[in-house]
Amino acid sequence: MFAVHGVMPYIHRVAEMDPVSGKWKETWRGRALLGWRHAQIYAPARDIGPEAEVDLVCVGPDAHGTVLLHLPTVLTPNDFPRDYHQPCDLLLTVRAEGKEKDSPSHNIKIHWAGTYSADGVKSGLTIEMLDVS
Repeated sequence: MFAVHGVMPYIHRVAEMDPVSGKWKETWRGRALLGWRHAQIYAPARDIGPEAEVDLVCVGPDAHGTVLLHLPTVLTPNDFPRDYHQPCDLLLTVRAEGKEKDSPSHNIKIHWAGTYSADGVKSGLTIEMLDVS
């Protein structure tokens, strides 16, 4: 089995749907490091052979009880739009970068209706991979 070493997943671009024009508007571009699922047992740079999962988004109440959609980055640039308190449509461009090879960029559409149920069900959240570039 072939493995790629030192792989780290990044968000490279965030766009929001403009409700008036119905078009995507870029709101951020750069590199924001995401964490691996079960980050407490994995280093930020991981050797990948079998599949691995990244924590891309979470929905729930913040410390004040306000419901939000959160992009859980490990290292967050100052201007990165990490939290959304209103319903939103986002388009994230993500890519895993490794020592030997990088993955293709993936465009992932996130729709959040602004809701969350107390039992932890992330109602109103849909995630769809649109394409590979």
